[in-house]
Amino acid sequence: MICFRKKIITLRALFISMAFMFVGNALTLSSVGIMLKSKGELIAGLVSSFFYIGAIASTIFTKKIVSNLGHLRCYFLFCTIFAIAIILQNLSYSVFYWICLRVVIGFCYYSLVIIIESWLNSKCNDNIRSRVISFYEIIYYICFVLASIILGFGLSNYSIFLLSSILVISALIPLKFIEIKNPPRVREFKISFPSLFILPPLALITALCAGFLANGFLSMGSAYVLLNNRVEDVPVFMSSALLGGFCSFFFIGYISDRWGRRISVILANLIALITCGIILFGNVSFGVEKYIVFFVGFGVFCLYSLALARANDALSDKSKAIVLGSSVLFSYLLASVFSSLILGFIMQTFKGKSFFVFYFLILLILFIIVIFQKKK
Repeated sequence: MICFRKKIITLRALFISMAFMFVGNALTLSSVGIMLKSKGELIAGLVSSFFYIGAIASTIFTKKIVSNLGHLRCYFLFCTIFAIAIILQNLSYSVFYWICLRVVIGFCYYSLVIIIESWLNSKCNDNIRSRVISFYEIIYYICFVLASIILGFGLSNYSIFLLSSILVISALIPLKFIEIKNPPRVREFKISFPSLFILPPLALITALCAGFLANGFLSMGSAYVLLNNRVEDVPVFMSSALLGGFCSFFFIGYISDRWGRRISVILANLIALITCGIILFGNVSFGVEKYIVFFVGFGVFCLYSLALARANDALSDKSKAIVLGSSVLFSYLLASVFSSLILGFIMQTFKGKSFFVFYFLILLILFIIVIFQKKK
């Protein structure tokens, strides 16, 4: 525990910085379902999917850029471009214009994620990795809850994007004034697609399902609420699920380090699967649903960190953390692209609780696959 706390204190500048950046991104990402409500769920899903296409591009090119410039300078570069792209969204509400900007935003944001995660993994050993990654994920979901609360105040579109860009720029301040050591300089990389075949099977399948489930929720959760209820319900629904994700890291991270990644994935999956079953087959009203979705978030939002921890368990050369991290992220984002499109189509076609039918099926598939994985 002392080692874990010392590591958090050592990396405090990075954690403070990412908190600003995460709130700024959450405001931008969560707002699309509300702002494009009049254009339909399919268009909202389409615009969201291009965010993840930009993200996929980041897994191809970021390694090369970081190997040339280093982690810290790349962090400053991508934060600056990120903030500029966010504020430019105020100039037009053309779908094509937003698609172009979402590609840029997705590229910058996930380039920052790659830098952060490789930074953390290069500084952690196996016995505290899950807890450090869980702490990182806790910050992420607290920031999304804060963004959901801010969206509930009914700010104008201009105000949302202005505040978001200010927060992203503010992320540069802690790294400038609090001393932090750069990770080891990564070797020279060629521009190439990340390889999914270098990942352990459990890490790969968990990352893919996490992409379908977690990013699908973040992109289309607000659209689901608007489809069935009032805009005032969006903050409660989203915050309940994100608080579930926040709470899960206090338990799942510990269980993962103590009893293994496979047991943790099965446990998290079962909690979310049972909750989706209750929502679908238990004749639950939305008044109850918007609170018990807490347990869906509890089971879903920790899956990516478990996939990342499992992949890094097999890593012997710490300088290659960015390569492995990019591969995990690539599989996660590949599923995310299709998640927004599929959810948009399903919700516009079938209405009702079709959103949770999608979740129930993906969770069931993950459970069946993981239960037959050999214990490591």
